[in-house]
This record gives sequence, C-alpha cells and structure tokens, in this order.
Amino acid sequence: MKFFLAMVAVCTLTMASTLADTTSATLEIGGPGSCGCGDTNPGTLCDGVTLATGTFQFTLDTDVSTLTLVVDNTSPDDGNPNPLMCELYFNLPRQITGCTLNSQSAAGAVQPSFGLSFDSDLLDGNNPNRSPGGKGAYSVLLDNGGGVAGAIGNPNASNHSGPPGSIVLGTATFVFDLTGDLSDIDVTFITKSFSLNPPGSISANAVVHFQAGGPNEDSGTISDNTETCDPLFYAEGNAVPGGTIDLIVNGAEGCHGCIVLSDQNQGLKVGPIQFDVGPSILAVFGFNLPAGGLTPFSVNIPNNQNLIGNTYYSQWVAVDFNTWSFETSNVVEITIQAQ
Repeated sequence: MKFFLAMVAVCTLTMASTLADTTSATLEIGGPGSCGCGDTNPGTLCDGVTLATGTFQFTLDTDVSTLTLVVDNTSPDDGNPNPLMCELYFNLPRQITGCTLNSQSAAGAVQPSFGLSFDSDLLDGNNPNRSPGGKGAYSVLLDNGGGVAGAIGNPNASNHSGPPGSIVLGTATFVFDLTGDLSDIDVTFITKSFSLNPPGSISANAVVHFQAGGPNEDSGTISDNTETCDPLFYAEGNAVPGGTIDLIVNGAEGCHGCIVLSDQNQGLKVGPIQFDVGPSILAVFGFNLPAGGLTPFSVNIPNNQNLIGNTYYSQWVAVDFNTWSFETSNVVEITIQAQ
C-alpha cells in the first residue's frame, strides 16, 4: 500500500485534450431498479402502488461553462391524479465551485419558477440539500417553492391535481452558469456522482420528490435506476514536487473497489474484468467504500525533480458483492509536472 501511495502521489490529471467540449447523458428517474417508498421495485409513491417516472437529460458545455438540464415527467397515466415533480436533486463534481441558475423555460403556457440551492462542498457537514425519503444529500436542489403550483407534470396525463393552469406541462429546460475548473471533466462526472450518506441511507445519482399522485394524491421521493456500482474516478489539484493532490472515488456505499496504476494504456484482461490500462501493472490498492460513497484520498508528492514528465494511467474497478457484477471507471491520465 505504501508503494501505491508513493506512485499515485506524483500524479496529476491531464485529460483535457481527450474530452469533448460538449457532452450529454440522460438519467432515468423511476422504473425498474429505482427506489421509492418502501421496498418495491420499481419505486413507487408512499401509497405503495403509484408509479412515477421522468428523465433528466444533461448537456455540459465546458467551453462556455454551462450546464443544460432538460426535464420530462413521464409518469404513467392510470386515470388517477398524475404525480407532479416538485423537487429535483442531482450532483455536481467538486471541480465545480459555483452554480447559478441562468434561465428556466417550458414548452407549455405555464413557465417554471424553481429556486436553486447549491452546496459546493458535500463533505463539510452542512448538507442543506437533503432529499426526503433517506436518499442522501446532493449538491443541487431545484425546488418549486412548496405545494403543487408550478410543479412539472406529464402533458399526456388525463388528470392532474392543483388549480387549473398552475402546472408546468411539457419539457422544462434549466440552464446553469458554472464556475471552477471544468477542463478535465465531462457530463459523466455529473451523472455518475452519488448522493452523500449519512444523512440518508440510500445512494442515488438523482432523485425527484413527487407530489399529488395516485388515488389518494400521495407523495414520494424516487431515485434514478442507475447501477449502484458504476464508479467515477477523478483527481483534484496540481501535482508538483512537494505538493498534494486529492484522488476522488465516487460510488455507492459497500462497493468494493481497487485502483490500478500502470505506465501503459494498451489494456489488460483479468478474469471477467477488462481494464483499459496495462498490461504492466505498477500497483493495486483495494478498499471498501464507506458510508457516503464520496471518498477523497489526499496524498503528498515526493519532492523529487527526476519524476517530472513521467506519465501514468489509473483506473478504478468496483464489484457489487450482491450481484457479483463488475464496473470499471474512466481512465485518468496522470503526468508529473514541473512547478
């Protein structure tokens, strides 16, 4: 383990040239694999029967430092009041230190008027954006202000609760201005970021608090249906001799992971796992992700000028012991830099 830390400590992230300026990805809210109230699969509202679904489509443009979120309510129409999206939760990576809501609009006549709450540091213990239903804390919350007026509804549903003309029907679009170092990230740094626990006990990439759905107009908070051991791996800081960097591992609590370090990127197959790094392996370090899933490893950089210019490749692999499935992270290309 000491050898591994010594090697990783001399690295810094230098992947900007390999990432596109604009990247997009979609999270599915609800549906098979999601978590709602109770133990049902797919997740339901708290009446135990009413399904609620939606989509978050993210487009990150690192060239102009903007994030566009397109939200659709796709909850099934069963003739009862259709669930309404009132609170939207998701995460931004720690490289993003500022987030403001530039604009919001909708396809229908009623326009959204959501408020933004942004938490730039999930690890400081404040966690203002705690989702209902025990699904953790998030860096971003969009809130319609309470009640159902201004909530996002399914335009194809036959029945909605709330005063007539008060529901945002159709696609809602939110545009955010971002600050921070976006040079080495793409949209997967958003869609693979998990919520922080405690305060909750369930990890998710995004959740929606629905209200006024089903025969009793119940509410409930429903997660996305992403595989919980789909890991994200990145680095923070500038690695120079004598300095410090943080390696950030983000995944669901209880996933077992290991970081592999190599000076090659031709690939290596070990049993069922296909690595993008290798075939030579310099070091491997294994661990279990603790509660919260967001784990920074601070490492000191040896003050050795002879290491400047060396390039290494690092990747994280996770195994879910419940399903014995394996997931590999993005590859971080890391280079020792001069001061």
